Amino acid sequence: MELEVMERALARERKRRAAAEALLEEKSRELYHSYKDLEEAHLELQQNKDQLVQSEKMASLGVMSAGVAHEINNPIGFVQSNLNTLGEYAPVFAEVIEHTRKLMAESRDSPITKALKELFESEDIEFVLEDARDIIVESKSGIARVADIVAGLKTFSHLDSDEHTPVRINEVLENTLMIVKGQLKHQCQITSELADVAEVMGSSGRLGQVFMNLVVNASQALPEKDGNIIIRSEQKEDYVNVLVIDNGCGISEEHQKKLFEPFFTTKDVGEGTGLGLAISL
Repeated sequence: MELEVMERALARERKRRAAAEALLEEKSRELYHSYKDLEEAHLELQQNKDQLVQSEKMASLGVMSAGVAHEINNPIGFVQSNLNTLGEYAPVFAEVIEHTRKLMAESRDSPITKALKELFESEDIEFVLEDARDIIVESKSGIARVADIVAGLKTFSHLDSDEHTPVRINEVLENTLMIVKGQLKHQCQITSELADVAEVMGSSGRLGQVFMNLVVNASQALPEKDGNIIIRSEQKEDYVNVLVIDNGCGISEEHQKKLFEPFFTTKDVGEGTGLGLAISL
């Protein structure tokens, strides 16, 4: 009798223990899931915070670029105007020199003619006139290049705008290349193959930043010699494709899945913030 009572008590104890273990396992599972949810929420919050910080940085950079472009634009206008005027003056100087030569030919023995002849020879006036024309042409070309870069900065300065407007993709690509070519011209050969494509709705500033990130990233993966980057645009039915092609080491399949994650990078901490493709979404 006592044995039966003990067995029943032991069975009840086993049952209670099993129930307690099942409850503990269930609570542990719930706690684990809660922990994972909290971890994911924290990660998402951190990513949103990082993206907000990056957006604020880019907005500040956009404001700074706009300010720099504005400040540079005014003196560029002065220089362009002065070069155009100087270009108009150059033929006048050449005409004066030529007329002086004719007068000198008519009075060869004049002391003034001899003095002028010595001056022309010592100063190599023919070379000076020819070189002056070349300098004016080269200076006009250079200042036009600066004006194009300023125009690119103005486009880049619109990065902080989320408003979607019709965007000329080729124009954004050309402005981007104007900005990065100076930095990369000694590292690699950049070729653009831009087709006639339709406008798309988007933010020209954000797209410009994405294209810039792609080109700079491509340059960092190139071999030390004979590096090549091709920028291509093409129309595919209702879509516009932009391709950045290089002969670098490429991106592993594992990392390709993370390209649109904010601030994902394979560089060491503090050396990079990723491709920035997330801002194009």
